[in-house]
Amino acid sequence: MLRRVKRKGLSKKDYEKKKELAARFLEISTDLSNFEQKIEVSLYNVRLRKHQQLRDQQLLEMCNRHDERDVH
Repeated sequence: MLRRVKRKGLSKKDYEKKKELAARFLEISTDLSNFEQKIEVSLYNVRLRKHQQLRDQQLLEMCNRHDERDVH
């Protein structure tokens, strides 16, 4: 998905520089996209862990209530 760089009367040096900048921009954009995906995965994992902890806590409370009934 490399952006095409139009020459439009630029000198060869300026054209090459513009082409390098376009390639660098694409590289930075890709890095940023990858970083955003890592953040999304991390947030998902945090939410999943929190949900699992809540579920485990609720299950433990249910077991404790059940045990209390057996004792009485």
